[in-house]
Amino acid sequence: MNDRELILRATKKDPKALEELYNKYKSDVYAVALNFFKCRDYADDIVQDSFLSIFSFPERIKEPYDFKNYIK
Repeated sequence: MNDRELILRATKKDPKALEELYNKYKSDVYAVALNFFKCRDYADDIVQDSFLSIFSFPERIKEPYDFKNYIK
């Protein structure tokens, strides 16, 4: 399933779509956070907080075609 389909399903709070997005992008978010903070604990917290925020309000994602850049 492509990102657009995942986002459309995620906006309806489909748990499988949310899980797939998380699994697909958690390492990218972690890498950005670790590069910025230089601390694994902070990076882990950033990943958790980022996805919690996105998954709490998935309808805020305006452009489903470019989720990778949105999440970073």
